[in-house]
Amino acid sequence: MTKRTRKRKPIYIESLVKGSVDRIWELTQEPAQHQRWDVRFGEISYMPAVEGEPQQFVYATEPIPGLRVDGRGESIGDRDRPDGSRYSGLKFWSDHPLSIVKEGAGYWRYIPTDDGVRFLTRFDYRPRWGKFGEVVDRVFFRPLFGWATAWSFDRLRMWVEDDIEPEKSRNRALIKTVAASSLALTVLRADRQSFVRLFSPVSLNGLMMALATIVIVAQRQETPSAFSPLREPPPRDDAAPLSDDEEMALDQ
Repeated sequence: MTKRTRKRKPIYIESLVKGSVDRIWELTQEPAQHQRWDVRFGEISYMPAVEGEPQQFVYATEPIPGLRVDGRGESIGDRDRPDGSRYSGLKFWSDHPLSIVKEGAGYWRYIPTDDGVRFLTRFDYRPRWGKFGEVVDRVFFRPLFGWATAWSFDRLRMWVEDDIEPEKSRNRALIKTVAASSLALTVLRADRQSFVRLFSPVSLNGLMMALATIVIVAQRQETPSAFSPLREPPPRDDAAPLSDDEEMALDQ
């Protein structure tokens, strides 16, 4: 069977986590734990299970305060594989008119190695709003969605490896952002003045105080980084390939 040419590039994120598959599975498969580290979702909860039917769930997020965008999804397969890895696939969709994500699918893989667990995701979705939505998605939303996924994966890694709870790593990131903003504002404020005043004692002291805050925070507190996880599959991947039914969701 010949695969169709894909118009959109799926989002791929991979993080090497020094922990057990069971621990990572727990923090990613239980909705109450998942919503703590994944910045993409404010709420995740399971629907009542129906025997013989895929497990369905509902999710919601607030892109801006007071604006709630919700959607639904369902599991399309959770399994232990012969090589010791695990696979979890899902479909998701939203009928909310302000959700750019109309429908999509993806999977998580948990691949044990000598150095830790390769925890990775690959997913794709169809944007709504026609041609306008495709442009908004390609230029703005898809890069932002990829960044948020990568940042969240590193947040999870810190939780597993260093027992830094997601709320604490979020607060650290906010402190660092405020410190960086203080430095930028100090420089901009000085730039509006003359070049001579840039090096006046008052301006220089303000600049040094902001810089010292940045250095202290950066050195003493690790924060999640969207640049830590891989954004492309490794050139040589020794992991067992997925079967056709595991891959097919992204080609639907």
